[in-house]
Formats: sequence, structure tokens, C-alpha cells
Amino acid sequence: MAYEEWLLLFIVGLPILYYVLRRIAAGGQGPTTRAERKTKIAPGPPPTPFTPTGFPFDGEVRLIHSDYGRLRTGWWKVTAESSEAWQEKVQQMHEAFQSHFGNYVTQDGQTVPRWSDRTWERVRRRLLVEKR
Repeated sequence: MAYEEWLLLFIVGLPILYYVLRRIAAGGQGPTTRAERKTKIAPGPPPTPFTPTGFPFDGEVRLIHSDYGRLRTGWWKVTAESSEAWQEKVQQMHEAFQSHFGNYVTQDGQTVPRWSDRTWERVRRRLLVEKR
């Protein structure tokens, strides 16, 4: 065998060997196909929206889209003394969500909006506040 053939065999065979060894280590119980992996990590029921029942409120919350669980913010440490302060915090989280997910940076560095105002309004209505 020539050097190139050995190299090709190594490059192709190493990921396969890694996959087989991981399956053996997992007892052969891991998902095997893409469809099985998707059902394995399928999301549960949508989170229930959270609104503080009393003020002052001190806790960690995040925004999550009710239909697309991947669209979510990180956890925010929130302190709200009143209902108005709570609404301001939620508005800040909405703005952060829109600036993170609602803009697209092209290859030349230009930032363009991903959503129109109408689309953003529909996305915003489906955002839920989730408490940790």
C-alpha cells in the first residue's frame, strides 16, 4: 500500500473507530440514526409563562420562544421593586432578544434585519418569561 492509501484509510477509519468505541462504551444503547437522535432530544411541553405574584421580586429569568425552544436568552438576574419595574426588565430582555436573533451579519460585515416589524411583533408575542 502506498503512503496516500494508508493516510486515506487512517482519515476515513478513525472517525468510524471512534463511533464504534463510543457505542460499545454506551452499551450499544445510543441513538443510531438522525431521526432517533432527534426523537431522543425532543422537547417536552412548552414552559409555563412566569409573572411574579408579589414584589419586590429577586430571581433569575429568561425569555424562550413558545414554539422554538432554541430561541432563548441566557439567564438574567432580575430585581424588580414593582410591576412597572418588572415590565421594564421584560422590555429590556425583548430588546436584547431582538438584537441577538433579529439581526443578520453578512459576509462583508453589514448588519441587516432578519425580521420585518410585522414578523418581530409575531415573534415577540410568542416569547415567554421562564423562571429558573
